Amino acid sequence: MPQANAARRLQTAVRIALAAIFLYAAATKAFRSDSGQAPSTIFAEWSRSTFVRYAVIGGETGLAAWMLTGVDVDLAGVVAMAILSAFTGLVILELVSEYPRPCGCTGIHAVAADPGAIRSSLRFDLARNVFMMAGAAWLYVSVQRPKRAAVAAPKSATPQMPGGRHVPIGPQNTPIQDAGLRRFFPF
Repeated sequence: MPQANAARRLQTAVRIALAAIFLYAAATKAFRSDSGQAPSTIFAEWSRSTFVRYAVIGGETGLAAWMLTGVDVDLAGVVAMAILSAFTGLVILELVSEYPRPCGCTGIHAVAADPGAIRSSLRFDLARNVFMMAGAAWLYVSVQRPKRAAVAAPKSATPQMPGGRHVPIGPQNTPIQDAGLRRFFPF
């Protein structure tokens, strides 16, 4: 039992950490002040539409709330991995471009015009996303699923009636038909 409690505590800590990062990212995106300016980050480029901006912010906030509740943790982990995979793909595309822009995932901490400094920041964002995906994957794997009961093998290859008589199997005389289930199984 101590191992189960330790695993549960670790799962709770990972859930809260991931939720806190998603809430922080949503808050920094919601309160950024570069509206109306030319896009200086990946997020600003992708969120020119108000709908997309608030969909991303709302999605991150909703995912954080979902993780905090602890309901369907394994499914929340899968959704987090999917979202983080998409964000990571955008970061990788920007990392290999000639003139990269900062991510803007957790706000703009420093504006740099040097592509080397921006690439360094993007590598940090990439590493953070990979660690978050590892945590989300661990949430999926760590959930205790109910074990299925093993199905016992039949005692004999020939079906038997309750009295111990063997039931002959033929094209018109199967155990399913003998059980009165012919209307459900017409074969």
